[in-house]
Amino acid sequence: TPRPGKEDTAIMGSSLGGIASVQIAQDRPDVFSKAGGVSSSFWWKQRSMIGKLPLLPVAFYLDAGSDGDGVDDTRAMRDAMLAAIDRLGRGGPARHRHVARGWLPPGH
Repeated sequence: TPRPGKEDTAIMGSSLGGIASVQIAQDRPDVFSKAGGVSSSFWWKQRSMIGKLPLLPVAFYLDAGSDGDGVDDTRAMRDAMLAAIDRLGRGGPARHRHVARGWLPPGH
């Protein structure tokens, strides 16, 4: 059985696992093409991760709850990633707003 390639391989986590997933994907773009962080702890170590990662060809999904759930730190990380893309002239990323009803099957 052939092993899936990086285009079929993602890593995702929440809280500290969220920042670990983002970091691991950046460290191993040969293995992962996608990474997700849900309620990631971007506040950890005085926000030291925000804006410090190299921007490699990995698709990211970042999500956070609301005020008091790290949403400000997640927005700061998102903004740093978008600024890096703009500086490098790599084209625009897909930008989507989170809408819970978008997860429901048609007719619900």
